[in-house]
Amino acid sequence: MDAVIEGGLTYGAMGALTATPVHLFAKRRFPYYRNLPLPLKVLGGIAAVIPAAYVGAENSGQAFSKSQWTGIGKRELDLLEQRETERWESLSTMDQIGDWAKRRKWAILGTS
Repeated sequence: MDAVIEGGLTYGAMGALTATPVHLFAKRRFPYYRNLPLPLKVLGGIAAVIPAAYVGAENSGQAFSKSQWTGIGKRELDLLEQRETERWESLSTMDQIGDWAKRRKWAILGTS
């Protein structure tokens, strides 16, 4: 549980650290952004921070769960990871990009 909270806070902070300079740049550069009401500007920041925190918490929780396996379960996970690595290395660059995007579709969707 601590890993999930730590991952969520870390990635949420990274989202906030990304959204803040974007907000300051947009406020200085674009007059129509300056004229937006404050709740809309806050919504833009929230739209960057919440998905980042969610993805970070999910990834940290999965990594923690994986680290708790021992014995035959760990060997099975290591074997599956080795097979996945071999499959990945056999793919072309375009297939690797497609596979990467397919496995991270929600992270890509949340950051776009």
